[in-house]
Amino acid sequence: MGARDIVLESGDAIGLARIAIDLADIFQWLGDHRRAKEETDLASAMVGPLIGDDGITQGDVLQGVMASVRSIMAGKGDSGEAEKKAGLYRANTEITYYRGLIAKALGQWDEAERHFNRVLPEYRMLRCGEAIEFQLAQIDLNRGRHGEALRRAQSIAPVFERGDFRPKLGAFQKLQAERLRARIYSDTGDRVRALKSWREAIGTVAGLRRSPLGYRLDSTFPFTPWAIPPLPCG
Repeated sequence: MGARDIVLESGDAIGLARIAIDLADIFQWLGDHRRAKEETDLASAMVGPLIGDDGITQGDVLQGVMASVRSIMAGKGDSGEAEKKAGLYRANTEITYYRGLIAKALGQWDEAERHFNRVLPEYRMLRCGEAIEFQLAQIDLNRGRHGEALRRAQSIAPVFERGDFRPKLGAFQKLQAERLRARIYSDTGDRVRALKSWREAIGTVAGLRRSPLGYRLDSTFPFTPWAIPPLPCG
């Protein structure tokens, strides 16, 4: 009996959704977008009836915490509302995020943008909105909206200097942002800035090579999907 079967027997809809979301994460990372979508749809079906049409926010999580506190103070023990609301909030937020990633990978720009814009306010409150801004910048770039893509890329650049992200993750995202800027400048014919951005990206790769990310395949992972193309010349 697998983990999903055990959770299914217990009737834990949030736990079942959690498993589906984790599987969706793995499948989308592997490029199996069909199975990733199936898992996100399953997760949504599990928590949808518990969330309703109005969705769930951090305010709802706070109300759940207060309900649990009141129950404890009344001598009735933890009502479980805090854990339930937090689990629903996390599941709903991540489902939306992964749907955005899947749509983006499939070139479905409208759908991807809709999902990312929907989840952006929540990620900003979690102090990691730059991750969503980066996804939106890539969508702008793929749509040929170079000015908007560049604006977004420049707006998220300071986060790598403030240390809000873990150093290793920040270095990898810094590489992504540098490549994004370089491609924008190349597409718009600004060879000087493109060359500068490519050089910065190469410097970041050198730093990553000396500071492993911790993945089992980190000797190749940072370089395969984000390989540095030939420098613009002329």
